[in-house]
Amino acid sequence: MTWWGAIISLVAGAMLMATPARAALTKADLDAVALSPAPGAKVPKDLVLIESDGRHVVLHEVMGSEPTLLALVDFSCRAICGPLVAVLTTNILRSGLMPGRDFNLVMIGIDPRQTPNDAAIMRNAELADMPELRANAHFLSADAESFSRLSSAIGYRARYDEELRAFAHPADFLVLTPNGEVSQVLPGLSLDPNELRIAIAQAGSGRLAALSEGFRILCYSHDPALALYATPIRDALWGTGALTLLGLVGGIFLLEARRRSAAK
Repeated sequence: MTWWGAIISLVAGAMLMATPARAALTKADLDAVALSPAPGAKVPKDLVLIESDGRHVVLHEVMGSEPTLLALVDFSCRAICGPLVAVLTTNILRSGLMPGRDFNLVMIGIDPRQTPNDAAIMRNAELADMPELRANAHFLSADAESFSRLSSAIGYRARYDEELRAFAHPADFLVLTPNGEVSQVLPGLSLDPNELRIAIAQAGSGRLAALSEGFRILCYSHDPALALYATPIRDALWGTGALTLLGLVGGIFLLEARRRSAAK
């Protein structure tokens, strides 16, 4: 095989490997997935939830009088939700803020079938090296009725893929004022420590930012066995990889042209 044929095979193989596995959800299903809180949206603070240690708590007890950073996650999802929690907690540490002191960190499971033990497994896995943060982070389970109330209040819509036994759901974070109003929506993957500090400060003063209807990160793993990235995260990574391969092809082409020119 010539060097050019080898490169073509490499590019073709990479494209095939990047092709997502078949999923049961349609484009219409995925388009319905959203986190779209209405202006003035407020979480129901009387929700009864279960801590990862099995204790029943009321949401207003967890929130106290500080602003709250709220994430809705799938405790069983290690491909996307686990890394998102890791990104969030890393940026919390970089921000200089501390849950339990400056704000409340609350993770609520989106699957009512999951148990407090599932919440504890994610909490311990993602915060293993952060004991102080782990001690002040709340990983909470909700029953179907409670989660339905919460979802309706904040405009949260997810879809369940029966074939893959996985959720397609928004992967962004909500910043809440002390009285439970949605102050801001923060991006799950591109969260910046300075942006987080500003958002927490604004929420603490009761300020409500304009809620954008722009691009949202979607957590949806097409193939759990292969741990392929979610849409559209996978698409972004595929595009980056394709550009890298094209750059490689161009570089090799230039090197080959110079070699032939020098040989004449």
